[in-house]
Amino acid sequence: PWAAAFSPRLTALAQPAYALGTEAADLLFGRIEHGRIGLPVRKILKGELVVRDSGGRSRHSALGAAARSA
Repeated sequence: PWAAAFSPRLTALAQPAYALGTEAADLLFGRIEHGRIGLPVRKILKGELVVRDSGGRSRHSALGAAARSA
């Protein structure tokens, strides 16, 4: 929702919010149930790159390149 406030539209990394919450809850419950206290746990979740107008060539230059190659 906040991305609509910018012009050009910004490229962003979409984070898997549900998976983040699930992993966080699993780690927390594991510590509570088993008394696990120790080193921090590092989890890597796959995000998705959402390319918008700010990423790479502008629409104008892309259209010009398409016209030149035709």
